Amino acid sequence: MPVKSYVLNTVTYGTASAPFLATRCLRQIGEDCRTQYPDASRTILKDFYVDDLLTSTDSVEHARELRAQLTSILDSAGFELRKWAANDPRILIQDANAPSSKPLQSDKDPKTLGLLWTSDTDMLRFSVQLSLQRPVTKRTILSEISKIFDPLGLIGPATVQVKLLLQRLWQLQVKWDESLPQDIHTSWMEFQRQLEDLNDLSIHRRILCDQPISTELHGFCDASERAYGACIYVRTTDAHGRHFVRLLCAKSRVAPLKTVSLPRLELCGALLLAQLSHKVSTALNIKWDGEFYWCDSTITLAWIKSSCTRWKTFVANRTAEIQELTNQNWNHVVSAENPADIISRGIGVKDLLTSELWWYGPTWLKEDSNNWPLDAARICDNEDPPEQRQASTVLVTAAKISHPIFEKYSSFFKLIRIVAYLLRFKNNATVAAQDKKLGHLESSEYTGEMNPLLKLVQRESFAKELDELKNHKCVGKTSKLCSLHSFLDEIGLIRVGGRLANASIPHQQKHPIILPAHHRFTELIIINEHWANNELKELAQLLANEQPQNRVSQFLAEEGICWHLIPPHAPHFGGLWESGVRMAKHHLKRVIGETHLTFEELYTMLTQHFWQRWQREYLHQLQQRYKWNQQTDNGLRPGTMVILKEDNLPPLRWRAGRIVELHPGKDDITRVVSIRLSDNVVKRPVSKVCILPIDNGSEAISERQSSENETSILSTPETGQDSS
Repeated sequence: MPVKSYVLNTVTYGTASAPFLATRCLRQIGEDCRTQYPDASRTILKDFYVDDLLTSTDSVEHARELRAQLTSILDSAGFELRKWAANDPRILIQDANAPSSKPLQSDKDPKTLGLLWTSDTDMLRFSVQLSLQRPVTKRTILSEISKIFDPLGLIGPATVQVKLLLQRLWQLQVKWDESLPQDIHTSWMEFQRQLEDLNDLSIHRRILCDQPISTELHGFCDASERAYGACIYVRTTDAHGRHFVRLLCAKSRVAPLKTVSLPRLELCGALLLAQLSHKVSTALNIKWDGEFYWCDSTITLAWIKSSCTRWKTFVANRTAEIQELTNQNWNHVVSAENPADIISRGIGVKDLLTSELWWYGPTWLKEDSNNWPLDAARICDNEDPPEQRQASTVLVTAAKISHPIFEKYSSFFKLIRIVAYLLRFKNNATVAAQDKKLGHLESSEYTGEMNPLLKLVQRESFAKELDELKNHKCVGKTSKLCSLHSFLDEIGLIRVGGRLANASIPHQQKHPIILPAHHRFTELIIINEHWANNELKELAQLLANEQPQNRVSQFLAEEGICWHLIPPHAPHFGGLWESGVRMAKHHLKRVIGETHLTFEELYTMLTQHFWQRWQREYLHQLQQRYKWNQQTDNGLRPGTMVILKEDNLPPLRWRAGRIVELHPGKDDITRVVSIRLSDNVVKRPVSKVCILPIDNGSEAISERQSSENETSILSTPETGQDSS
């Protein structure tokens, strides 16, 4: 019979590719109808979640038209839309079986704490199903809290309390099924009892008023020592000048276990608000007439309103992202009127149900903008906000010519040493006698006195660029530093910015200090760093001197050391030492690779590494062994009793046998022998053969007996019995 091919004409759920195929088919349908039905196409592409559609329109007529288009388009592709629900019955005139409550759940599990939409009243509700009979452990708490489906964070002030409980459990290292501490157990039971009150909560689904003439986004953020959060409200104004405010969404996060200052947590809350507002603006097809952001921290507002280059890394990174995601319309609000204060501290479910501040924002949002609180961020403008980059100047002058100190000394270390002594003298002149430093210079004095010299060099060569960077400006286009993206570090030195900020290399390599190419100080550094050439020159001078040569010759004679030179270009004449050098190089390349070591590091590595390797791998090989270069009486003859060494067996299980034949090579050296065992004859190298210590008399008797039965004296490890 001919082979028949069967092709599935529908998407079969249960296969691995089913979710992708279903979603991809929907997208293709939306693309195909883009020209003829633009509204329906946009709805199919953006408002479907797997196989569920959730969309809205501005009028009943538009909704009915959109429904008809969607039904027709998807029916033509084999997708039948069912279970319609709407907040206006006129949209479903031709569907008498429309449900009054449509569950909006994270999945189809009835045990899930889902979000219900009551279409008759157009209200959102929570459906709570408690599991009171289960023992309270960290596992059950996580299981219960995961059932709360709150994608918009509407009950975030209540759920943040459970997040804090879970953080405490992790901090206490409580195991998954271990009993909880009494205070945490009590707090969880109280929260679980209050969850039933969520069934009485009703939230307006619609956030816009009828025919709004103005739509604004208002975001609030706040932080406490335990958590921080953000919430967003939509303020609309109708044709009569009335203002309506509705909570749109919120988000919270617990503070990290590592202690973080409150101003930094406030900044994290502001960043969370910026990210949340960006997601809202991307998801909603709404053109905002204004975006306003509110915070009760004047320090955070001062950070946001200033250039991010003024602050340290933690603050600079976050303020830069906030400035990129939002406009500069950040304002101050007092804590008592900040709804984000509720989500940062958490409240009980009962208090949440009656909180006007949480659901509708501060009361002045419903008034005209001239009644809003004034921006108090200017209060902090005249102060000194924390987290500023500290720039100190030492020994910096405006001289245009090179300082004579650089021309006075020809050695880099001598220059550093002189400056270090001068600064020590200056410091000793201003401190008490017991705090004065005496004696040799300390290492910290050597390394610390480089900075004043570097600043002096940069002030001489890059005075204009230094002033521009201090005033938070970019260097001029004609400057030599224009292409280096230069910046000032914490101590006021100009460094290279470049594109290596995220590279996994040390900070000095990512951002090297900039020095002029033709300055005397730069020349001294280069001469000092090329120390190999200097050392070779000193060695050549030493060997050319007659007195050191006489001292070396006398030392060799006293110690009995005699040199034997090999011909040039003949390393194989070196024998053992050349082999040792080769092995040393082999291991050095494997251990060090391309790393550059100092003398002390190389000395330590050679001492430790080679001693350990010699002790572990070479010491046990210092025993007699065959060299295969001359004939020796090794005692291997036909009839000799031996034991075969086996690498994969313990010595007590090595088998015994008798040599029956020798196999000498072309040089008459025996390297292989044939051995008769209890069951067969095998060949083995002599390195795997051990001769049994049997005297000649016993061996002669054994030879005569073996002629009668060669296996009669063999003891087989498998049976452990002698058949003699």
